[in-house]
Amino acid sequence: MADNYLEKKMEEHRLAAASRPTRRVVSSAAPKPGFLELKFKPLRVLVTDATAPASEAVVRRLTGVGCRVAFASTDLRQGRELSQATGSRFYPVKAVGLHVGSVVDNLCEVWGGVDAMVLTGVHASEQSGIAVPESCTRAIALGLDAQLPECDARDGLTVNAVRSENISAADAAEFCLYLLLPASSFINKQLFTF
Repeated sequence: MADNYLEKKMEEHRLAAASRPTRRVVSSAAPKPGFLELKFKPLRVLVTDATAPASEAVVRRLTGVGCRVAFASTDLRQGRELSQATGSRFYPVKAVGLHVGSVVDNLCEVWGGVDAMVLTGVHASEQSGIAVPESCTRAIALGLDAQLPECDARDGLTVNAVRSENISAADAAEFCLYLLLPASSFINKQLFTF
């Protein structure tokens, strides 16, 4: 009889425990040593030409931190592969410089705006007077001979250039991410040469 009593009590205990809501304990684990954790609203970024290794690295890095990224490319096969691997939006074009305006217009319709533009490849050195949407707060030229892009001057828009001749593609992408962070808005009209 004692064994049966213990079995019933154990069953009652299990039923009571199963019916109680579970408590989730969330630990505030610190970042790993050597890493810095920053939280910011995911950005909507357009990379104008993803055919160069540095610009492909930018697409991969930005999608890796949760940004919505779109890019244009003249290489259909490479563009599809990069888009599928990263979950980014791909715009196949015949000539990147001629079609940036239509890509920006489409992204403003689909995403409701573009927060940043990374002008890469040959297109970065050919830019003069780019029309950036009102929602855009950052414009970065990235390439071997990148120059400061000539954009319409307005409050809240920062414009920088990164010459990537002596820097790895991964480091160039990391530096572009740094320039896109909200805390980096004080960096404006700078040409970085590595």
